[in-house]
Amino acid sequence: LARKKQPTLRLTFLGLSRRAADLQYLKDYAGELGLTGAVRFEDLVPRAQVRARLARSHFGVSPVPPTPFYALSSPTKLMECLGAGRPAVANDIPEQKSVLEASGGGFCVPYEEQAFADAMAALAADPQRRAAAVAAAAAYMARPRAYSVLAEPAIASYREHLTL
Repeated sequence: LARKKQPTLRLTFLGLSRRAADLQYLKDYAGELGLTGAVRFEDLVPRAQVRARLARSHFGVSPVPPTPFYALSSPTKLMECLGAGRPAVANDIPEQKSVLEASGGGFCVPYEEQAFADAMAALAADPQRRAAAVAAAAAYMARPRAYSVLAEPAIASYREHLTL
């Protein structure tokens, strides 16, 4: 759907399911849609390389089913994108909505194909908007959501209560 507005848009799945049938399903589906050359599937990336790999993209996509299971979750994918200085398109489960509203680091959309496609096409088409979202994401992640900042109270508590 997004390629109707942005024909050069490509999608990379980074980190694949351990089930071969899942990967084959996605490859077959991309083929049925005529997108074989526009969709790449890459294996799991070592944790130390995730940030650098995400930084090579224009933006990330975090579609999370709006089920009770995810109502109180903080999806790692969104935070990894913002932490790598990439804007994101994510749907409106509570935590993703809260983060994107606070950060300005992308689009928060309903969990609908067309909504994701429109937001992806908009980011792909507008380098200035992407740059503004990149700056906003980087600034947000430098604040209290940064892992280094979140870890400080835990480290202080460990030092206070544990003796080695």
